[in-house]
Amino acid sequence: MSGTDVIQRQYGVRTITSLRQLAVSKLCASWHANRYLGQLPLDLAKLVWAELKSQRAASGAQLSCSDMFPLVRDLWHAECLDFSDCGRWITNSSLQALGYIRSLRSVRLTACRFITDDGLVFLPSLPLHTIDVSWTPVSDVGMGAIAQCASLTSLNLTGLDRLTDRGVASLLKLTSLRRLALACTNITDAALDYLTYYSRYPDAATGSHGLSELAWLELSNTRLTDI
Repeated sequence: MSGTDVIQRQYGVRTITSLRQLAVSKLCASWHANRYLGQLPLDLAKLVWAELKSQRAASGAQLSCSDMFPLVRDLWHAECLDFSDCGRWITNSSLQALGYIRSLRSVRLTACRFITDDGLVFLPSLPLHTIDVSWTPVSDVGMGAIAQCASLTSLNLTGLDRLTDRGVASLLKLTSLRRLALACTNITDAALDYLTYYSRYPDAATGSHGLSELAWLELSNTRLTDI
């Protein structure tokens, strides 16, 4: 017989539930951004989340990014997050919390219109294999952060009207990349020259540059010519 069974037989399930709720209530009443929840069981984490929302609602306040930070850092083990068309709520500042989700492998930010280059600084801290920043204000500067994601295999840059050939050149560090979408951008023939340089001149390849694994490339509605 486990210790839990003994306690439940001696004191009753209702008593245990009440004590647990009391502990959760006390925890949330003294909530702060540095609260550590790493050892908290999932069932208790759900109670904490519900109680935290309840206490904030009772006081007429909304949950802030600071309130959610301990939960995101210690308990949220998501692998894929899709924030497509969440432009009203996703900002450069709120994105930085994602850097603490070490399990994250895929991030989609399609049409998040308030995301800029500054919001992408968290990307290199994660072992991402998929990034989608299509139809955002991201520019060549943001490619610097993306180019540091060595494990990246899929990248969607569709609709980036501030992306130029220079930004595409910085992506040559992504040697594991297999899918790249550059549709509806202002890139020219020079970008294609950059992308294929190490394929055309394999003797110049060092292993740290070149897209030798690339299997799918989308270039529709760009400024490329037939030359």
